[in-house]
Amino acid sequence: MAQILAPKDHQTSQKVVVVGGGLIGVTTAYYLRKEGHDVTVIEQGNAVGMETSFANGGIICPSLTKPWANPDMPKMLWHSLTSNDSPVKFNFSIFLMPQFWRWGPLYLMNCTPKSTERNTQRLFNLAKYSTKSYLELLRAHPEILQCDQTSRGSLQLYKADAAFTKAKKQAAILSSFGCPVSPLDPKAIVELEPTLKSQEELLVGAVFSEMDTNGDAHKFTTQLAQICQQDGVKFLFNTQVKSLKVDNDQVRAIQTADGEIQADYFVVAAGNHTPSLAKTIGVNVPIFPVKGYSITISVDDAHAPQVNVIDDASKIYVTRLGNSLRVSGCAELVGYDFSIDSSRTGVLLNGVKRLLNNDQLDGTTARYWTGLRPVAPDDVPFVGPSDKYKNLYLNCGHGSKGFTLSCGSAKMVADIIANRPSEVNIEDYATDRFSVRYAMRKLQAAIAGLPTPQVEPISVPFANRFTLSPSETVGTPIGPVASVAAVTSTSTLFVDFLLGVF
Repeated sequence: MAQILAPKDHQTSQKVVVVGGGLIGVTTAYYLRKEGHDVTVIEQGNAVGMETSFANGGIICPSLTKPWANPDMPKMLWHSLTSNDSPVKFNFSIFLMPQFWRWGPLYLMNCTPKSTERNTQRLFNLAKYSTKSYLELLRAHPEILQCDQTSRGSLQLYKADAAFTKAKKQAAILSSFGCPVSPLDPKAIVELEPTLKSQEELLVGAVFSEMDTNGDAHKFTTQLAQICQQDGVKFLFNTQVKSLKVDNDQVRAIQTADGEIQADYFVVAAGNHTPSLAKTIGVNVPIFPVKGYSITISVDDAHAPQVNVIDDASKIYVTRLGNSLRVSGCAELVGYDFSIDSSRTGVLLNGVKRLLNNDQLDGTTARYWTGLRPVAPDDVPFVGPSDKYKNLYLNCGHGSKGFTLSCGSAKMVADIIANRPSEVNIEDYATDRFSVRYAMRKLQAAIAGLPTPQVEPISVPFANRFTLSPSETVGTPIGPVASVAAVTSTSTLFVDFLLGVF
């Protein structure tokens, strides 16, 4: 991890520039301002939350923290070549994009069972922290933050025995992390959510999480920005960032079309725009856009589910936002393409009509939207200091989980700049974790902590090998076996790095 540059004087406000006025940038500005910093947000658009934050799924789900980089995804991509209804698609044009080749191999290397379990835990830890922070924020500003937060949990529906069996295994993993999830039979599903009565005969089961909630991300971002402005945060709209200016190991200023803006700290929270900006100073941020769709439909109370509903087979997500339903889904690897494909929105519209047995849902008055999710190779965001510049911080790569992770990752940035311990392990979200330097640092730490003789050996999961408490000691037998065990341990760790890091 790069050295954390603490504020020069905790009693003196530091000047911080946040690049990006989306959900992630605005929440970052909010928590930095709470620390007393002088915060400026730079946004290239004419308002906050107008890109990926505008009409996303609206679901805040710690229970949905299985990463997109998982063993099922390569098979789904292959299946998409012969299926028009596949929720996942790609366009061969992406193979001509250099950015894809910096991201794609790393993504595939994280589609292993071991990487999936490790990254699920990392995502859940941050999601749990973030959801708590989100609800605290709503309670702190009840007169302003009216973002249609209505949901009382999430139901993930399954129509195939094999899929439900997998889901129950995933639920057990989440339960071990501290996420209360419960498998339900079809009768219990309908008792919990009566609008699914028509599905009772088709379902084999569901997984329910009471921890999940929802909200309109755009309303939340807009209203939180107003709170920030009232508290002294400056917003510079219609401001294009050209590059970062550096002196040795620190960023000195941001170059915009209107001139330079200097600060003590710089936080880049620009989503899909982050890689190109970071590249101007030699910082590699492997993020690739994954296109998604949403439909917002007016609905009456009788046909509106009271919990978030996720159909596993079609990967359609439904949540109630006030007097509307937000229906979202699809994942397309098509580069920077914002066009709306009517066949994809048709899949969403027909899917929700079938799911809720409601042909009266009016697609002619619905609002259609598409956005590009900024996805990291392991689907875990980059949060924290750059490994190259002491006063540069990143908060990006949240993928489809931006709303779920926004408040937690923003608080992490504020904690790190304040040189204060965070409630989550910041190393799990290291901004340089796909670099050779990170792998070598981990390998050196592993070698330095190799087992000592005369201690009974124990098995330690990969995710915990570097976070043992002082009372925990890992050992190997005495004599020649010790040497073999040490070499084997080192080799195993090195293979872990290759599969899990690269």
